[in-house]
Amino acid sequence: MRFVAWMVAMLVLLAGCGGSDLGQGCPGSSPAPPDVSGVWSVSEAEIVTSTCAQNINQELLALVTGPTGTCAFDVDQDGNNIIANECHDATMFGCVDGAGEIRGTLDLFSTTMGCTTSADIVFTANSATSPSSAEYDITVSFSGQGCGVLTNCQAVIATLWED
Repeated sequence: MRFVAWMVAMLVLLAGCGGSDLGQGCPGSSPAPPDVSGVWSVSEAEIVTSTCAQNINQELLALVTGPTGTCAFDVDQDGNNIIANECHDATMFGCVDGAGEIRGTLDLFSTTMGCTTSADIVFTANSATSPSSAEYDITVSFSGQGCGVLTNCQAVIATLWED
């Protein structure tokens, strides 16, 4: 169990070792997107659905809310492209549409003791009003001989989103 917590913690530490498929070349938006730049925060995280083990769910909740229970996002915007730096120093690239809906992706991975753990995250947030809601759709995968009995899983986490 501690190994799983350690692997997920490594994902947090290595958040820069990944990529994103959004944010560079977002489709045009009509009407023009509202200004969503500034500091936003995620808090009050709860699991909506999950196929993950309870201990992995707890680690995912900690990943989402950060060490204090509130994770700050510093959002920069250029047209409908956004770049968000969050409380673990991970950078998420994404888009904002005309209704203020942010969508971004973050792909995190870590390899330790022969086990590669990856977390593919799709983040959506309604930024037209505050407070609002955000959602993380997370796919966790384990591969390699060192992973033992760890099984791939998915979780959806809902949060409060406010500036």
